[in-house]
Amino acid sequence: MHKVRKIAGNIFENQNLSKRFEAGTDIEIYKTALMPRADLEKTRQKIKCTDGEHIGINLEEDRKIRNGDVLQGDDLMVLVKQMPETVMTLKLASLAPNQLVTLGHMVGNLHKPVSVGDDFVSIPIRNEIEIDFLKTIFRDFIERAEFTVEDKVFEPSKSMDSHEH
Repeated sequence: MHKVRKIAGNIFENQNLSKRFEAGTDIEIYKTALMPRADLEKTRQKIKCTDGEHIGINLEEDRKIRNGDVLQGDDLMVLVKQMPETVMTLKLASLAPNQLVTLGHMVGNLHKPVSVGDDFVSIPIRNEIEIDFLKTIFRDFIERAEFTVEDKVFEPSKSMDSHEH
């Protein structure tokens, strides 16, 4: 089994790395792995690449793996692609300041990672029951804010990547 020990960079931040993987000329050296978000936090684990090969990860540095990171070993490089997950997004443009504060309080009480933009907040969803629960607690906002549920890669805002209960 091959092993990787460091993060060489990220294809979204390093054009050279991106080009090397786009070319895909040497499939023996360049591998791809699809990983769920929860596994990106682990610095030691065994993963399965898209070609079926198992790779051992034992990172030297203590940092989370991110979507687009390239893990490097002695004889190969592995591109990590985060798997999509169900995400609920509320567009906030039509909410008044007091409603935004209330919504922020409610979202914070969920103890879930969030992604916050200029006019939206997104939350990962585990199952249909949770969607129904969130629609119930956000019922006062759903009528005034655009509300969507979709499968996509969820990346928490860096300052708000907390634990989940």
